[in-house]
Amino acid sequence: MAARSAAMKPDRRVVTVLFADIVGSTRMVATADPEDASDQLSGILDLLEHQVRRFGGTLCQTMGDGILAVFGAPDAVEDHGVRACLAADAIVRSSRRDSRMNCAVRVGVCSGEILWDASAMSGSTRPPAVGRTVHAAAKLQQSAPANSVRVADSTAALARAWVHLEPCGEISLSPGDVVRTHSILGTFSRRRRPDDETPLVGRDAEVSLLTTAIDVTWVGRGRTIILSGPPGIGKTHMAQRLVSIAQRRGLRVMEWQMHSVRPVGAPDALTELVETVFERDIPEDRSILVTMLVAGGISTNRAEAMADMLLPAQRRPGRDPQGLLNLSAEGVGEMLGAAAADEPLMLLIEDLHWAGSDDCVILNRIAGIVAQTSLLILATSRSEQTDLPHTMVHRLDAMEPPAVQRLLEMLVGSRPELDELKASISARAQGNPYFLTECVRALRADGILVGTAGDDQLGRDGMGRLPETVQALLTSRIDSLARPQRELLLAAAVIGKTFDAGLLAAAVGRSLQDVTELLADIAIRGLIDPTRLLPRLEYTFRHALLQEAAYATLTRKDRKALHTALARTLDANPAFVDMHNRLGALAEHAFRAEWWSKAVEAGISAGSAALQQSRASEAAVALNTALRAELLDHGSITDPEKRIDLRLTTARAFMALGRIHAADKLLSDAAVLAVRAQDLRREIAALLMQCSFEWVYGRLDRSIELGQQALTKSAKIEESGEPHFELMDLVTGPLLERGRVDAALKLLERAARISAKGLQEHGRYMILRAEPVIQAKLAVAKALKGDPTWRVHIDQAIAEGDSSSSLSDRVLCRLFSSEALVLVGAYPEAERLCEEAKALVDITGFHVPMPIILARLGFCKIRRKQKKAGFDLINDALRFAEKRNAPLYLARVLYYKAAGYYQTGERSEAVSLARQALALSESCGNVPRTISLLMLLSSCSTGTDRDAYYARAKEQARQYGLSGLPRVEQIPEKLSITP
Repeated sequence: MAARSAAMKPDRRVVTVLFADIVGSTRMVATADPEDASDQLSGILDLLEHQVRRFGGTLCQTMGDGILAVFGAPDAVEDHGVRACLAADAIVRSSRRDSRMNCAVRVGVCSGEILWDASAMSGSTRPPAVGRTVHAAAKLQQSAPANSVRVADSTAALARAWVHLEPCGEISLSPGDVVRTHSILGTFSRRRRPDDETPLVGRDAEVSLLTTAIDVTWVGRGRTIILSGPPGIGKTHMAQRLVSIAQRRGLRVMEWQMHSVRPVGAPDALTELVETVFERDIPEDRSILVTMLVAGGISTNRAEAMADMLLPAQRRPGRDPQGLLNLSAEGVGEMLGAAAADEPLMLLIEDLHWAGSDDCVILNRIAGIVAQTSLLILATSRSEQTDLPHTMVHRLDAMEPPAVQRLLEMLVGSRPELDELKASISARAQGNPYFLTECVRALRADGILVGTAGDDQLGRDGMGRLPETVQALLTSRIDSLARPQRELLLAAAVIGKTFDAGLLAAAVGRSLQDVTELLADIAIRGLIDPTRLLPRLEYTFRHALLQEAAYATLTRKDRKALHTALARTLDANPAFVDMHNRLGALAEHAFRAEWWSKAVEAGISAGSAALQQSRASEAAVALNTALRAELLDHGSITDPEKRIDLRLTTARAFMALGRIHAADKLLSDAAVLAVRAQDLRREIAALLMQCSFEWVYGRLDRSIELGQQALTKSAKIEESGEPHFELMDLVTGPLLERGRVDAALKLLERAARISAKGLQEHGRYMILRAEPVIQAKLAVAKALKGDPTWRVHIDQAIAEGDSSSSLSDRVLCRLFSSEALVLVGAYPEAERLCEEAKALVDITGFHVPMPIILARLGFCKIRRKQKKAGFDLINDALRFAEKRNAPLYLARVLYYKAAGYYQTGERSEAVSLARQALALSESCGNVPRTISLLMLLSSCSTGTDRDAYYARAKEQARQYGLSGLPRVEQIPEKLSITP
């Protein structure tokens, strides 16, 4: 931390605040001579200050009879909560036993966010720490009994591994603001494992590899293994798993804990190790101690040296401290060698990176003997660097995505509604199990997740704050930088997780050369990585949460100033015209700078361009930014047409991502605005998108009604008197689902003719090209009717789709073409088109058709004897459909799964799923699907049930003229060949 003097600009900090107050100081002063009273108060305050500084705190204020201290500022420390609790405990212990105090104290401790102003430490009358956390700590101190500590729940969450806490009620800071409190009962000399510790996931191969070292320890081939990796990566979890294996193998396991700060009363490192080996306390009599050490295999002169170290009050005079340390280290080696000769040993050393210089001398001696003994040293460390002999360093890397998913399933469950939130957690944690677990805990604390572990539900919207535990750990790394590097890193965090070096230089007003040199130094320290050299130099934060922690450190004023500088640079500097997603970045920075008009303008431009290129996710972000800016500043868009268009375009992007409810709200708003503005064309566009919404959610009759209204209004404004062909195309979707195939076929043929004439404007109601989809739907309609000319339409659909610059065009023409192919039993070709469509969806983020594509692809694979792959795909489709809560999609997916079970001979499973799908299909009025399900149930049933299902299917097929659907006698050969 010494590398950086405290930054003079105020910034936001997550710290722990400590208030300590002398009880009864007024009575003490009133009855004493003023000079005596001053001396006594000063002596007591000196003792309080000593304990604060001893544990790394910063004394902010002395207030007559009390002190205010902060742990975690001006330089962040990851264990600020632990340090504050240890200091509070030490203050109370001193009050009880130190005769100089002759009084009692009360202490309050609270962790949370403050505004830290380091300049106020230089004689200013302003307080250096301001915020609710300071107020809460003061209230906690006032509520504490004499000679006791009151700790806030926020601090308890940070310190419970090292401090023994007991809940003791609540205090109210203000109406509705209640703090749960704890008292300190004592401290632990070793880290305490949490009762709800998550299991080790995804490390089986590494455990297997390291278990070999345990096995060879039995034959006298010890070694030292260091498990290294960044904080939170799972070193302690891995070590505990290996300890359990060693114990099952019959090794005696001893633990030796290194401390960043040692609790009051905890033994020093040498004492702890000796007591662990001998399994008893150190004798207070020197001669008894020496006898014990010699009996443990230590030579007399080394035992004498160890006694000098262990009992400093009885040390022999004139002894050289370094000489005593060296002899003691040799004695420790003899002690462990003798113990290992009796039985194989494992020595677990946790947090080796905290080892002091004396500890390292002892460690070097121990490591030097392991190769000839049955002693295995297992250590955890953040550093891969070591001078220890006979040592293997095993680095733990981030968890692989499948392991992350398994851990998330254990923590929150598998409800489809949680998929988006789990994806966000996974992206933020980046394979770090501690970060992931802490993010989940923060989500529960904020009410975003509710329920029980492993079976959570969404409580409210949100992606969650940065957990204080993680923020403290990451901020301590940021504060280890020198001031210029630190300030530059905080500015980079405003740009985002990945940032352009040139843009950063322009925003902070420094030369690119200076910025590049500073960034190179930050990269050496492992906080960022260069990710692109050409055409522009880019860096990426090593961890997503590191960027969040850096951003959270800045004050709102500083954030706004940097966002403003970035927005103005992106808007006016020609050097950044060609930067990727410049307009999207401009929209975001302008929004955060409260430059509303620019946020709207850039967001609309960026979002519209992204939609044209089928980048639905990028489009949704930019357009939503524009929409939020427009809502916050109604003057940003004065033209009612632009206000309507913004809502329609944003709704289109949301629907492409499956954000149906948000899209529905925007469509309703757009329709109201269009009617108010008497804008018939935009009213039609809103009707059309509402038609699509109702279709997706299975309200087919309402969808058809809205579509017909749109067609009628369109005919009034087209010169030809014909509705626009793009509207005809969209309306045929619900018509086909409803079984009105003749009506759909007529509309599709009309649409194809009008489009071919080129008399109507293309792209008026659709970003995508209508022509490929019209041809693919014609193939579906003719296949349903049993018309053999379906093939020509598929060939034309694929050809026209592949000629389009839009990848989404290619997705949709394959979606409908594969439907027609499945209808006629051409499964290999249908499978190929579904594979291609799936790959295109993965690229575009156009997720709306994904459930159908996956389910159809899975069924085709099952037909081709690829059972596991097929059902895996269908199950993925089921998750998509359940997440959307769209009955029409769900019915289709359940149908394909039921048909798959029929193909594999699992009739009871097929019947169960088919009945669920039938209920959904009938509720939506989906006639082709209902007929197919009735025929499937008929084929799975016997006797009167079989006949009843068949009769119903036959009657509906006759009623709607769907001769292309399979006859029941064909089912064993051609089951489920409907869309």
